[in-house]
Amino acid sequence: MNVRKVKYTDIEGPHNFTRSLRQTGFSIVTDHPISIDLINKVYKEWDIFFNSNHKTLYSFDKKKQDGYFPFGTENAKGSSVKDLKEFFHYYPWGKFPKELSTSTHELYNELLDLTSTLLEWINEKTPKQVKEKFSIPLPDMIKGSNANLLRVIHYPPILDSDKKEAIRAAAHEDINLITVLIAGTEPGLQVKDI
Repeated sequence: MNVRKVKYTDIEGPHNFTRSLRQTGFSIVTDHPISIDLINKVYKEWDIFFNSNHKTLYSFDKKKQDGYFPFGTENAKGSSVKDLKEFFHYYPWGKFPKELSTSTHELYNELLDLTSTLLEWINEKTPKQVKEKFSIPLPDMIKGSNANLLRVIHYPPILDSDKKEAIRAAAHEDINLITVLIAGTEPGLQVKDI
């Protein structure tokens, strides 16, 4: 699979990005405007949070699906084994740990701006006969939406007591129109060509 690296600032960025999506469903975006210092600060704050007992004060709301989801809460569709991860669903209207700074809010907003640009690129490169069926332009779908989610995932060390068949995150498909992943701190993400 040829997942393309696309330079965000390149004049050919929109073309290369959408071509990679059409061919593979994925793209790697480089030279984007989000500061690596901000990303690292957010990673550090959340690492401290996940390694504290404060996390249990923000347990997820089953109806709203916001807040802290403990280790072993989730398994991929079709898998009976729980993933080896814990995570926090952050929505601007939802729970947010008072122990953290406003950096997560800042990163969330910058990710929305980036996503809006990527959706504009997709919108521009969508064939006319398909675009005519959109109820609204793609970038407008996320503006003011309460459904935009920042999912902060933490993968604790694997223990001998964990099930041998369990993995960090089992094979899955995302259900969203678009998912933007920040580069991980460790390798491991795999893309499968079906």
